Amino acid sequence: MTCINRLKISFLSLTIAAIIIFILYTSMEPSWGGGYWEQFLINKFRLIPESAHYLILFIRKTIHFLGYGLFGILFWYYYYLWGFRERSILLSWFSILAVAGLDEYVQSQSGFRSGSLLDVLLDLCGAISISLAVNQLLIKKLAKNQK
Repeated sequence: MTCINRLKISFLSLTIAAIIIFILYTSMEPSWGGGYWEQFLINKFRLIPESAHYLILFIRKTIHFLGYGLFGILFWYYYYLWGFRERSILLSWFSILAVAGLDEYVQSQSGFRSGSLLDVLLDLCGAISISLAVNQLLIKKLAKNQK
């Protein structure tokens, strides 16, 4: 393993740890729940409660999907640098499953949030979808460069 790879692994380790800490913090913080932001939209923009609820629901689920998808890419690259070439994508999915499960468990233990298995599945689908899309783009780029 080269010195550069060690530096990349160290940086990715810190980045991944910071993201996990942020995820767990937001799971325990009342202001990160949907109800807080719904009330904000109702008061600030005078939305009717049902519209505010669905808007926040859409935004939160989109962030779950895309955020965990991008987080999965970080895990993928992390495992790739460690030398798990063929298995790095699968390991990244298992890592996302573990982090998402922990996130939802922490939410279920707070009095103001609810943990949901569907959110875990949404997070995993985001990781799988985005990593497969990136994988296909990389394959096409490699094929183009070999011509």
